Amino acid sequence: MTTLTVATLTETTIEGNGVFDVLMRATKAHLDVEYSKNRIKGPEYSTVYLGALQAVMQTALQFSLVQEKTNRELLLLDKPKHLLLMLLMIFNLMMLFLCYY
Repeated sequence: MTTLTVATLTETTIEGNGVFDVLMRATKAHLDVEYSKNRIKGPEYSTVYLGALQAVMQTALQFSLVQEKTNRELLLLDKPKHLLLMLLMIFNLMMLFLCYY
């Protein structure tokens, strides 16, 4: 299992393979098509681009976090059942403690 790092999100290059890099290339390609067809003009382009950049970064981060969480949950499922039951019991006790305090 790999650990979540900045490189998971971006390799800090336009050609990178991080989640953000890949999604941003796709987004930019779509924006370029809309711009070339004059559906987005001049100053609107920067507004749309900034909004897309923010949305893509949020989506890339969420994707990466969910992937990491899923990988860790799968590791737990591979452990012996008694360990999983013990972890669930500890979790339930913590939840009870939080509810009462």
